[in-house]
Amino acid sequence: MEKGVRIEKLSNESCDAKKIEPSKKKEVEEYLSNMKPRSYDKVPEEFWGKGPNGYMLYDWAWHRSRSAPNVTSNFKDIVRFSGTNKSYLIKDRLRIRSKTGGVRFAL
Repeated sequence: MEKGVRIEKLSNESCDAKKIEPSKKKEVEEYLSNMKPRSYDKVPEEFWGKGPNGYMLYDWAWHRSRSAPNVTSNFKDIVRFSGTNKSYLIKDRLRIRSKTGGVRFAL
């Protein structure tokens, strides 16, 4: 439909997918609840090359591990306690490094 190609509908429903029977629905929900979550997503960026010899370049968006976009507890401590009367809670090595180069340099 998006390309302007005419497509005949076979039913009046908005979705042609087969409906799940009530007896199977519980089994499907249990299976999906036991599945492991995705650890990363591959986001396509651009196609490099020409024709069949080309390949797609991807960017990986990690949801877990060190590559995930979460900050560490040391970073949280530096931001939370620097410049307050509780700055003694920051590790000495991290406090010295943050004074010389900033919070990101300290880690």
